[in-house]
Amino acid sequence: MVGYEWIKSQGSLGVSKKEYAQHFDFDEKKAQRQLAYMKKILLLGDNGEKSNSPKFRYVIYSEDTFGSPK
Repeated sequence: MVGYEWIKSQGSLGVSKKEYAQHFDFDEKKAQRQLAYMKKILLLGDNGEKSNSPKFRYVIYSEDTFGSPK
């Protein structure tokens, strides 16, 4: 998945929905759907900020970072 690989290349800070949308020339709704799907299947996690915060970021899922999935 190209989107996942790009997020992975961005390092531990992750990416925002807006950055993802701009990089792939998507509208923000399409970016949101793709990011939400990757989070649902545990490829991505988030940085712990509220989802409506300007500081909210998607990061690569890691058991070291997030613990075991529930």
